Amino acid sequence: MSREIELQVDAVLDEVLERYPREPSSLISLLQDIQEELRYLPRQALDRVAAELGISRNQPYYVATFYKAYSLKPRGRHVISICRGTACHVKGANKI
Repeated sequence: MSREIELQVDAVLDEVLERYPREPSSLISLLQDIQEELRYLPRQALDRVAAELGISRNQPYYVATFYKAYSLKPRGRHVISICRGTACHVKGANKI
């Protein structure tokens, strides 16, 4: 990660961390706000959130990998997904 990106992540983390109390119950809200600002959850952010909340490093990683809404890799502003279920297939989703 370049130094410029690290500084950007640090600035976002500083801002987001100011909004919440430093307690484990803030974890999901913090991760949601970080994801919204950066469009992903970088390792640096997960490690710092764990340290700030006084929880183990694996807890933010567990939450980030459990919920599909979070991404550990950069995403675009808009994410497009196509339904491939039976109902969608019947309605012609395979043509998309």
